[in-house]
Amino acid sequence: MKRALIYIAILVVSISGAFSQGVYSTYFLDEWSQRHTLNASFAPEYGYLSLPILGGIEIGIKTSVGMKNFIYPVDPSNPMYSQYKYTTFLNSSVPAADFLAGLPTYTSFNQGLKLNLLSFGFYTARKSFWSFDIYFKENLDVNLPSDFLKFAKLGMATSNNSYDLKNLGVEQSNMIQASLGYSRDILSNLRVGVNAKLLVGLSKVKFNYSKFDIALSDTSYSMAAIGESYIMSNQLSMGKDANGFYDFTKPSFNTSKLTPAGLGAAFDFGVTYKPFKHLTLAAAVNDIGVMKWSANAIQKGTASSNVAFSGFKNIGIDSLGIKDQLNQLETDASNLIKFKETTNAKDIIDNLPYTINASAELSAFANDKHDIRLGLLYQRYNSALVHNDRLVGALTLKPLSWIAFSGTYDIMNKDFNHYGLGISFSPRWINLYIAADYVTPKLNPQLIPIERINANISFGGSFVLGKPRDKDKDGITDRLDKCPDTPLRVKVDKHGCPIDSDGDGVPDYLDKCPNTPIAAQGKVDTNGCPLDSDGDGIPDYLDKCPNTPANLKVDQFGCPIDSDNDGVLDDVDKCPNTPAGVQVDSVGCPLDSDGDGVADYLDKCPNTPIEAKGKVDSLGCPLDTDLDSVPDYLDLCPNTPAEARKYVDKNGCTLDKDGDGIPDYLDKCPDTPIAAHGMVDENGCPRDTDGDGVPDYLDNCPKMPGVASNHGCPEIKKEVKTLIQMAQQGVQFETGKTVIKKNSFAILDKIVKVLIENPTYLIEVRGHTDNVGNAAANLLLSQNRAAAIRDYFLSKGIEAKRITSNGFGDTIPVASNKTAKGRTLNRRVEFVITFEQVIAE
Repeated sequence: MKRALIYIAILVVSISGAFSQGVYSTYFLDEWSQRHTLNASFAPEYGYLSLPILGGIEIGIKTSVGMKNFIYPVDPSNPMYSQYKYTTFLNSSVPAADFLAGLPTYTSFNQGLKLNLLSFGFYTARKSFWSFDIYFKENLDVNLPSDFLKFAKLGMATSNNSYDLKNLGVEQSNMIQASLGYSRDILSNLRVGVNAKLLVGLSKVKFNYSKFDIALSDTSYSMAAIGESYIMSNQLSMGKDANGFYDFTKPSFNTSKLTPAGLGAAFDFGVTYKPFKHLTLAAAVNDIGVMKWSANAIQKGTASSNVAFSGFKNIGIDSLGIKDQLNQLETDASNLIKFKETTNAKDIIDNLPYTINASAELSAFANDKHDIRLGLLYQRYNSALVHNDRLVGALTLKPLSWIAFSGTYDIMNKDFNHYGLGISFSPRWINLYIAADYVTPKLNPQLIPIERINANISFGGSFVLGKPRDKDKDGITDRLDKCPDTPLRVKVDKHGCPIDSDGDGVPDYLDKCPNTPIAAQGKVDTNGCPLDSDGDGIPDYLDKCPNTPANLKVDQFGCPIDSDNDGVLDDVDKCPNTPAGVQVDSVGCPLDSDGDGVADYLDKCPNTPIEAKGKVDSLGCPLDTDLDSVPDYLDLCPNTPAEARKYVDKNGCTLDKDGDGIPDYLDKCPDTPIAAHGMVDENGCPRDTDGDGVPDYLDNCPKMPGVASNHGCPEIKKEVKTLIQMAQQGVQFETGKTVIKKNSFAILDKIVKVLIENPTYLIEVRGHTDNVGNAAANLLLSQNRAAAIRDYFLSKGIEAKRITSNGFGDTIPVASNKTAKGRTLNRRVEFVITFEQVIAE
């Protein structure tokens, strides 16, 4: 039983395959007449008619494993196998780990066939294409759970000998498909299409196990399986054995019942968009639909069995009971994979496998006559048992209008050998094509595939039907059209190219200057207007100065204008009205050599210093605004009065020889002493404020009339002078102290009386010492003694503002400190009388 399962699986895996995605290499062959079957928005160049079968045959085979997964080379050193070169994976010499590591995670298989029974298409309106196709389609899907081959190899070789074969299944279907397609341009760069399909189900066979568990041990084993089978056909039926199990080796056909087993419907939808001339984007979804299988045509079977074996029962000596037990065991095991007829009372509705295509194609020349294109196609295929994603790169070469080659490569495949090639041959009356994908070249000498098989092949042909294609709808067929992408409703010539009435190389529909002169031909822009390369407003064909810098004023010949003929163009000339014959600088202005703002031809003073710039008259001579003979650029006193013009210095300022602040032209005392500066009147004469005949600069009391003998201060009485003189030696202090001796109070009181009687007197008390002792100490002592006398005066009511005190230590001796007498004279207190100026001027 186990061996039968294994051999059936190897056979199915090794020769089954995948189909339904279509042949990728035909996708980018735009000459192929039936390309609309891959994307409903695609349309061929011509209408077409395909003959039955010859119109198109597609065969697809795909396996996820190959013979190399099951056949291994024999070790030649092993004498047991010396006469063999290969053995199967079941041989103990093949490590289980190597066998299982070479298997894919998911093992799925598919095979299919598609025959074109009748197909034709034609154009009706300028944008519309209709197609009608009838196909016969056959498809086989196989799905093996991963534990299936693991069980075959390992059996009881591991500690956990449990295997789950759930979802073991096979599905095969046959149908006729009739489709009606329509596509048209919605915009000049956008096309959409749809295919509506009627499906006639001829037959379908489906086996699937929802449960299949195997558990093995040294003393027993058990197997449990639950599955269903469906045979959907009015022509095909299976024989049954005595127990009601289907016998798939005894099929019978009833050709008298030609009614279909099922009916269904599906549709394709596609769209093509060209964002710009060289790029085409497309997307499509195909075979979205369902198939309804009639209950009357369905033969349903179920498999449900449990087998548990723990050894044979005891047998008698004269009995052959062991044979009966063996037969029963075989029957139980066989029932696991047998399906027993079951009543089916309802229709079955299946979702169809569908395909999604999305592509981008970049064209080098965007020309139907010859081109090189790079394409990228993403395709997703979905069925009940198989799900595949592909990313395919393509290179399409079209050396001539009637032949094209398309090579493809599956980018997502890890084996690096999935490629394809398509060829389309399209002379005037027929289209022939052949394409193959993913051919695996590794075969053994008996042509049995060693690697996994992955090959789709498609070939066929069709005849041209109706008018040749005119893609740009300009009335000129594409094969004759030298301008195949002319926009709609544009008038064209016999070659299909837009008319260019004025022959300037820009077609009328783009020409914004339709009457370009013959002389301008070859010198126009993309709008058909005469070129003006330098942008001066004069077209190149008339421009005698074609390289005029931008924004310059030009004449009727396109040459820059120089109105005053000074050699400097008007656009640069800042002095556009220069008199004839006058020399000018780089900006067209008359030369001004000395830079004083007056042109040389007008300048009467051509060597004006730089510092006089801006301060010259209309003749270019330095200005002298106040006419003092000192030019303004040197004149620091530019507003000298007229009467002072003869009394100015080199800076143009009025002279003041005695420096008293009164200019000489106003000074009536021109020899005022320096000491009197600041003390003169408006006539420059020394001021005598108190009118005592002593000028203020000599008057110690300038606001109090006095006498010259007392420096302009009031004369001090003789008795006061005598008193002051007596006080110098008459005021005495305790030795080394600031305490005034009592015998000094009498003379100090007299001085107080003088101050009271003469309220204008101010008095400064000055203390002096000899040089005996420390000088700093002597200075401090003299200051403190003078302050003590001041305090005495204050105590007698004299105002503080009238009395000041200062000490000078030994710095101002009046006699020699080398003698006692001299030191006595130096120890003194001086009283200096000044006056408080209380008399108004």
